[in-house]
Amino acid sequence: MKYAIALLLAIFCTTTFSRESFVLEFIDNSSVVYKPDDWVQISEEENFYFSLNKTPELLQDKVYRVHSMVEFKVEEEYTQLKAPVKRIFSYGIMDCSNAIFHLMGDFYVDKNNEIVFSSQSQIGSNQIELLTPNTSRNLAYKKVCTYNSEA
Repeated sequence: MKYAIALLLAIFCTTTFSRESFVLEFIDNSSVVYKPDDWVQISEEENFYFSLNKTPELLQDKVYRVHSMVEFKVEEEYTQLKAPVKRIFSYGIMDCSNAIFHLMGDFYVDKNNEIVFSSQSQIGSNQIELLTPNTSRNLAYKKVCTYNSEA
């Protein structure tokens, strides 16, 4: 009986804790693999949709690794980029205690998900406050921090 309980506990722990965290996938470092099922839409603005990955990863108490995506309804033109932008994939650290998002990187892609621009930053160098009401970032803060604090 002890062995059966130990086996069930081991299976439970393996299935509970082995769930891999979400990571953006790339093809040859030149394009982002876009899978619509990985995202949950948080808001719709006049010219774009704002989404988060479905499974923010808890790093420590009230601190999550989060991926977001802005999908433009009509491709946006940026004069300094070689192609119009359809989506911007971003990732960073959401600090729920201080209502700050530490932007770590962005990938601007065209309609074929080819990367036309990317940027990387160190933690703390590009901080975005999350408490401005009626903004996509505030809705993301509420979705991640409120939902996960109730769990």
